[in-house]
Amino acid sequence: MRSLLLAGCICLCGLLFSRCTKEKDTANDNPLTARSEHNSSNYGVYKGIFVGSTGVIVVNLRNDAEFVIATIRIDGRLHHFTTTGILQKGMFTTLQFKSGASSFLFTVGADGEGVAISDLIVEGHPDARVILLKEKSDALISCYEGKYKGSSEGTWNVIVRKNQLLGLVKSGSQSAVVTGIVAADKSTSGEVSSGAVFEGLFIKDQVSGTWTNDTGDIPESGTWEGVKTY
Repeated sequence: MRSLLLAGCICLCGLLFSRCTKEKDTANDNPLTARSEHNSSNYGVYKGIFVGSTGVIVVNLRNDAEFVIATIRIDGRLHHFTTTGILQKGMFTTLQFKSGASSFLFTVGADGEGVAISDLIVEGHPDARVILLKEKSDALISCYEGKYKGSSEGTWNVIVRKNQLLGLVKSGSQSAVVTGIVAADKSTSGEVSSGAVFEGLFIKDQVSGTWTNDTGDIPESGTWEGVKTY
């Protein structure tokens, strides 16, 4: 019975990702799935973005069922992860998720903060990296996948939770963290750990802007853009 329920839960995750993929070219509101009783605990749903190609990750820690599962969508393909680790509510959590030859270590504090993924191995995607946040009942997470170009080019993926923007940029084997804010008028600005600064504007399910980096001997600049995919 447990295996049948787990299969059903995985299928539901797959349908949700599939729905979002089909709708990503239109302005849409993704469902808020986080439950209020988990807002201040390690239980709940965590959403983020993937670089090393491009994609989205969702980790469900007993948010709406007894199962502990994770799904990563990479280039439109779904990868389902499970864990045999022990999950206790209100406790610091460390879980190793596996899917065939792919795996990662998930850690989060007892209150749902400080979430991180390490030791990430995704078959066929070397130098991959993930960043994510906890979704709360009053704080929907939206994921945007995109590119940047100009003096250099690569992947530019970000997540937004209320006025917080967090993401990753990647070019070749090098990646950097993006942090910023989203104002009430949907304008955004922030910085990249590589030294670049950026600004932009969200319009419905799309975002675009410019970036500059004056930290090197030769100033660099360009544009960036993304589309809401989850």
